Amino acid sequence: MKKRRILPNFSIACCVIILPLLTSCVDIYQHICMDKNGEIAMYVHCTMSKGILGMANAMGGTSGSLSYDDFSKDMGKGLSEQKELLINGEAGIINTRFDIGGYCKGVIDSNKRYKNTDSTKRTFIPEHKDKKWIIPLDFSGTDLASGKEESDKFAYALLSSAKYTLSIAKTVVPKLSCVSLRKGSGESLPMDFLDTYDSYLIEVPLPLLLDEKIELVIE
Repeated sequence: MKKRRILPNFSIACCVIILPLLTSCVDIYQHICMDKNGEIAMYVHCTMSKGILGMANAMGGTSGSLSYDDFSKDMGKGLSEQKELLINGEAGIINTRFDIGGYCKGVIDSNKRYKNTDSTKRTFIPEHKDKKWIIPLDFSGTDLASGKEESDKFAYALLSSAKYTLSIAKTVVPKLSCVSLRKGSGESLPMDFLDTYDSYLIEVPLPLLLDEKIELVIE
């Protein structure tokens, strides 16, 4: 009798069990509120799981250990640039036992139009316009946006289950009626939101933000 190979099936079963646990591999969280002086303030952080980074490093055939210091500096660079645009801005590195990344926070001049040198809007920094809050979310220039490189495919697969999470206080938006993603092409995609008593919670699957310039419109 020919023996059946059970290892492949066992591996598939392990993947089915493990993959749902990888949904927290990337964490992009933003909070918008009103500070004690009545000014609009924001906090945002981006972190990645050290365990998942180590796994990707091993699967890539790299035997050396990861340099988390270099990784956190690269990840925090963009957030540091955001900090310079905020009033009383602060930025720093997040390096815990489990996660690596960076954060920034500060007060926003919501009537100001924050622009990059190429006139594109600054990611994460909200604008108040026509009774709407508009948050630019532009990750289209990242290497992961294309997913073409072989080394990016594993990371892109993990990102497919990650989310951008926004909490916005009711002191900023007392009554939220609708949320949508507005693409650079003009297409608008409605999004769900949750009422969490003192704020609203909005979650956007990260792959929706990778292909082109996106604006999160809150009204």
